[in-house]
This record gives sequence, structure tokens and C-alpha cells, in this order.
Amino acid sequence: MPPITATSACPHGSTGIPFPFDLDLDYVRNQAGTWQVVDRDEFLVNQRTFAYPARLIEQAEAALTDLIKHVTEGRFPFDGFLQQHLFRLAHRVN
Repeated sequence: MPPITATSACPHGSTGIPFPFDLDLDYVRNQAGTWQVVDRDEFLVNQRTFAYPARLIEQAEAALTDLIKHVTEGRFPFDGFLQQHLFRLAHRVN
């Protein structure tokens, strides 16, 4: 099973910064298929270093919770649809 990394990022415009940025709060599936939260320590350090506002921290944690729910429930894009679609495209005979 290929590894997958899903990352929590600020949505465009939510912080007044005109681009999304990675918050170092990642949910990773390893080759054995096990999911885990990684880089939480970096997220905590960056909260202090960059003085993240409470709202940003709450949104990041909520996004992570939502992401875990999507993965656990097998909801898009973690429902296998994209892998199947890419497989079909790769094996298309023209």
C-alpha cells in the first residue's frame, strides 16, 4: 500500500495571508496501511514561535478531526475513487 500524507493547511484567505501555508500537522498512512498524526510537536513549537492566533489553532485541530473522520469513514477522496480512476486512465488503450 503506498504511503499517503494529508496535511492541515490554512485555507486561502482565512488568515489575511493571500496563500495557504502548511501548519505541520499531518495525518500519514504508512506502507502497512496504518494512519497516524505526525509532526504535532512541530505544530506546537510553531504555535509559540509564530504566535498563531487561537482561532487558527482551533481551525487546524478541527480540520484534522474532520480529516480523520473522512479517512475512517472512507469518504472522498479516501474512498478509493481517485486510485481507481487513475488506474483506468493509466491503462487506457488509445
